[in-house]
Amino acid sequence: MHHDDEGRPNPPPRRRFLGGCLGLGASAAIPAAPPDTAGPSDRTPAPEIADDGLLSWPIDRFTSLGVPEDWSAVKLGLHPFAPQRVVILPSGARLRNDLRCAGELRERIKERIDQGRAEIAHEPAPLHWEKREIIFRLLDRITEHYDRPDLYEDWAVELADRESLASTALGGHVGIFHQFQQRGEVAVDCPPLDWWLVLIPGGIDWASPDGEPVHALIGHIGEVPWYAVEGEVMERALRLAVAVARSIEDWPTVSRKGRIEACLHLNAIAARLLGEMEP
Repeated sequence: MHHDDEGRPNPPPRRRFLGGCLGLGASAAIPAAPPDTAGPSDRTPAPEIADDGLLSWPIDRFTSLGVPEDWSAVKLGLHPFAPQRVVILPSGARLRNDLRCAGELRERIKERIDQGRAEIAHEPAPLHWEKREIIFRLLDRITEHYDRPDLYEDWAVELADRESLASTALGGHVGIFHQFQQRGEVAVDCPPLDWWLVLIPGGIDWASPDGEPVHALIGHIGEVPWYAVEGEVMERALRLAVAVARSIEDWPTVSRKGRIEACLHLNAIAARLLGEMEP
C-alpha cells in the first residue's frame, strides 16, 4: 500500500488493480458461471436447517461477504444481499423528478463530472443522462442509509468518474458498480463491506457492451475506501459478484421481484458459487 506525505493510503492506479485481480476488466474475471437452473426448492435456504446455504462454509469465507452482525440473517437466507440494502429505482422520464440533487448542488456535481471526463486521456465511456440520474438517486439512498450525507457529492462524482473510465456493465442486463469509493470511512452493516443490489424493472442505459438496457446492479461499499480494504477481500467479493451476475439468465425478471424474494434468490446462488470459488 502506498501512502501520501501525511501517511494516508493512496489508491493504486485503477488499471493496474483491475489487471491484477480481474485480467483486463470485470469481464475477464472468471469463467462464466453455470446457468441458474436451480428449482424453487433449491433457491430458498430452509431456515430450520442450521447448516444450510452459507452456514456450510468456513468463517474465513465470510470476509468477502461481510460478516453479519446477526447470524440468523444467514440462516434465513438474507446475507450477503439484505432487503435494507436493495434499492428499486425508476427509469425514463420519472428519473427527472429528483429533488435531492437539484439547483446549485446539481450544477456543481455536473460541473465536477464534466471536468473529470475532460481530464481522461482517452475517449470517456458514455454517460447517458439516465445513467447520471441513477447515480444521483443511488448515492442518495446509500449515503442516507449510512447517515453520511456529507459524502453524497463526492461519491456521486466518484462513481460518475469510475463509469467514465469504463462502463461497469457486463452485458446480459446487469452491471457491477465498484471501485469508486475514494474517500470516507463508513460504519457498514457487515464489516468489512456491504453488498448492495439495485433493481431497475424498466431498465436503463448503463452503456452495456451488448447495447441492452441494464435491469440490475450489484455493488460494494467498504468501511474504508476500496483501495484500503485489507488483503484480497475486495478482489474476492468482486469475483463472486461477477459470478452471481453471470449466473442469472433473466435479470429483467429478477428486477421485478420484491426485495426479500430477490435476496433469497440471489443469496442461494451466492452460497453455491462461493463453494466453487478457489480459497
